[in-house]
Amino acid sequence: TKILSLEPTNLNEILQSIHHVGQMTGAGTKAGQVVKDLQQRLTAIADAAAAAHSRPRVLGLEWLDPPFVGGHWVPEMIKMAAGADGLGTAGVPSFETSWSRITEYDPQIVILMPCGFDLEQTLREKDRADLSEHWNSLQAVRSGQVYAVDGSAYFNRPGPRIVDGLQILAEIIQPQLFARKSPPSAWQLLD
Repeated sequence: TKILSLEPTNLNEILQSIHHVGQMTGAGTKAGQVVKDLQQRLTAIADAAAAAHSRPRVLGLEWLDPPFVGGHWVPEMIKMAAGADGLGTAGVPSFETSWSRITEYDPQIVILMPCGFDLEQTLREKDRADLSEHWNSLQAVRSGQVYAVDGSAYFNRPGPRIVDGLQILAEIIQPQLFARKSPPSAWQLLD
């Protein structure tokens, strides 16, 4: 029995993991084609996003109470979708932060992506969370730029649907460049 331990921390390592699993299971050729297709989609989204005239400050929250900033590949994805992630650090795990730090950063867009939650669970968690008194002072909240996503399907797991997650981020962060292609269950603008 061979045990394969995979712990990718960025988009490239996710693609390498897919290829490695394919090789280990006798599906190396198929995995190679899947990886090539995924890389082409990543590149196409990033290239289209590069035409953006601005890069809004984005906060990806992997947990709400207490607040955890999205880590690993999430900051990389935000950057590829023409957003600026001034709190997250690419390649490192998500981490707890303070509401005062979030307020200081004052994101223009907030994306709620709790680890392991689908869209409906995320919406329920937002309603249950004890959000800081700072919440309503955030530019994103005041301007109606808070979104909930299906974190479990598109952001929290290192697999092929990460590319769909990048598409979702592009639709949210740069809607003038990206028409919505994602299904209604993928993301929602909050009232």
